[in-house]
Amino acid sequence: MKKKILLLLMPLYLLYGGLTAQEPTILLLGTTHQFTDTVDVFADIRNQIKDFAPDMICIENIPTWDTLSLRNIWSDIFPVATRLRQEQKLETVDLPSLQGQLLESLQSSPDNPRLHAQLANVYYAQHNFYNAYYHWVELARLLEKSDEVDQALIPHLALDSIYLRVAKRQSRTEYGHIVFPVAAELGIHHLESIDERGEDPAFQKHSKKLFKRLIFNLKIFKAMKIYKKEQKKLIDAPGDEVMAYLNSEAFRSFLEGVIEELPTRWSRSKKTKELIRLWEERNERMADRIEDLIEVKRPERVLVVFGAAHVPSVKPFLEQTDRYQVLTYDEWVNGKPHPRGE
Repeated sequence: MKKKILLLLMPLYLLYGGLTAQEPTILLLGTTHQFTDTVDVFADIRNQIKDFAPDMICIENIPTWDTLSLRNIWSDIFPVATRLRQEQKLETVDLPSLQGQLLESLQSSPDNPRLHAQLANVYYAQHNFYNAYYHWVELARLLEKSDEVDQALIPHLALDSIYLRVAKRQSRTEYGHIVFPVAAELGIHHLESIDERGEDPAFQKHSKKLFKRLIFNLKIFKAMKIYKKEQKKLIDAPGDEVMAYLNSEAFRSFLEGVIEELPTRWSRSKKTKELIRLWEERNERMADRIEDLIEVKRPERVLVVFGAAHVPSVKPFLEQTDRYQVLTYDEWVNGKPHPRGE
C-alpha cells in the first residue's frame, strides 16, 4: 500500500521539484579587449555586476587541456612557464592538488600575499595564464597597501617580479578594470575558462591568420570599415560609455546589419564561408562549455565576460534549452528581473 502511495505521489513530487528548482541566471558582458583608460571610470559597471552577485565567473580564455589552441596562441609564453616551473621547483609537484589546497587556504585568508603568489605560480606553470594574472594583480594590490614585505613571500616572487609587469599591463584591460577586482571582492578566487576551440585541425590550419585576433568579427570590421565609422563615436568616450554602447541593443543591431550588408563577392567566397563556420562553431563551443560548467559547479548566477561580438551569437545557443535565464548587460542594467528575486 505504501509503495502504491509513493508511486502516485512521485509525479507530484517531480513536478513540484521542477517548479521550485533554482533556474541559473547568466549575465553576458561584452568588452573591447583593448581598454586604454588610465583613469578608473568603471565603478558603475563593477557595482552593477556586484549587485548581480555572480557565484561563478567565466572568461574568454583557453582551458589548459586544449593544448592545440594554447600552442597556437601562446607558444611564446610556454618557455617562460617552463622556466618558472624550474625556478619554483614545481616540476615534480602535483600541481592540481597544490592548486586545490591553495584555493582552500585563500577562502580563510584572502589577503595573504604569499598564497596569491604561490597560486599564481601554480596556475602559470599549468598554462592557466589568466588565473595566474589574476593572482599576480591581487599580489601587487596587496603589496601596495603594505609597509613592508614579508620575508617568507620573497622566494615566491617568480621571474624577477613578473607580477609587477603583469599588474601594469592588465590594469588597462577589462580584467584589471572589471573582472579581477569584482572577483576579489566577491571572494571568487578561480575564473573558469570557456574559449574551447578544441583539438580541431581546421583551427590549426587557419591558426596563423585567425588566432592572433578574433576569428570572424575583425574580418567584418575590415571589410566594412567599421572602425572608421564607429571610432568617431568611441574615440573620445571614457571606457564606461564604450562598455555601455558595446552591450546595447543598438550595437547588436548594428553588427547584425553589417553582416547582412557584406559585399556579396566577399561573403560568398569559400574562404569566408569557412571563417563563418569556424566562428559559429567557436561560439557554440563556448556556450557548451558554459553549460558544462553549470552542470558541474551548480551556480545560481554566472557572469560571462568576452568580446562583445560573441554576445549575439552565444546568447541564442544558451537559450535553446530553456534551462537558464540569459541576460545581456544592458538588459540587467535596464531592469530585467533580479536573479535573487528582489
